[in-house]
Amino acid sequence: GDLLSDTVAIMCNGSLAACGSPLELKTQHGSAIHFQLTIKKENVMNVLGEVKRQFKSCLDWVSIEAGDAGYLSLSYKRVCTEGEDGVPLTLLSNFIGWLESNEAPILE
Repeated sequence: GDLLSDTVAIMCNGSLAACGSPLELKTQHGSAIHFQLTIKKENVMNVLGEVKRQFKSCLDWVSIEAGDAGYLSLSYKRVCTEGEDGVPLTLLSNFIGWLESNEAPILE
């Protein structure tokens, strides 16, 4: 529902437990955004280095797991606007642009 909703309300035992945009709720109560990347095994360390370079100013807000089998898992603990704690939307947008470019050695 988060693509179809501007605001989500969560009820618990007949009472309002949480209310906000899907991104706000995910940021407050779980990982805001998660990527699972499939990479050729020989490119894992290069992609890991690029991820760390792109998010160097906010690595405390990014959880990274790299596997020798050719995957990289990224979870962004909090997405924010400029000047707040978390991963700025501009960095996330630039990263997605890199993923979609021909420069990124991402299989899936």
